[in-house]
Amino acid sequence: MAFMSKKKRWKFDIDLTIEGATSVSLTNGTLFVKVRIVDGKSVENNISEKVQVKNHEIAWNHNVTFTAKMTANNSTDVLKTYLVRISVRLDEQGGKSYKKLGYVELDLAEYAKNGEPIRKRCLLKSYDVKKRPDNTLLCIKLGMKLAEGTPNFICKEPEQTNDVTDSKSKTEDGASVASLSSGFGSLTRGNHVHMSQEPEGGVGKGHSRHGSQVDMKV
Repeated sequence: MAFMSKKKRWKFDIDLTIEGATSVSLTNGTLFVKVRIVDGKSVENNISEKVQVKNHEIAWNHNVTFTAKMTANNSTDVLKTYLVRISVRLDEQGGKSYKKLGYVELDLAEYAKNGEPIRKRCLLKSYDVKKRPDNTLLCIKLGMKLAEGTPNFICKEPEQTNDVTDSKSKTEDGASVASLSSGFGSLTRGNHVHMSQEPEGGVGKGHSRHGSQVDMKV
């Protein structure tokens, strides 16, 4: 009988805050966000309040906490994909219906650092693959704390993302995109937002083999 190795497992306490959105294409309207784990597991308090767009910006400050049970490849100790989707929706007909505007997906296997929370700005992806995405930026704070298991895992290599976190990012027309730490009102709109370079001063360190994270510590 062949020897079967025990699957390695970890538990992480997740603290996710959807702070708001900037460069929203709508001039008015009521928006809310919904958070779900892509594999179907339910999350408590997963729907935010409905908030009006003002000056192409919106602030929810909606917090979601849950426990993520994660596994890794037995031969490499690299964490397996664990996707969390944040969907932005437009309230219609006085709350009787809604329209999905776009979403952001986070793979927690890339951020299991067991360190300080990070802030991220992500371009919203369109549900309609034929539709060109706008410049809406979703502002997120993510904290992960190892609750069970030894810290001998390796973070998954990040895939090409839609993160924008550099204080010196440029739009296509040359306008600057201000630092996240300066608040929602500091961001300016452009035709397209390019991927940013690693911020000066380095990035959060963790159990990862890659050195080009585009996250900023809080």
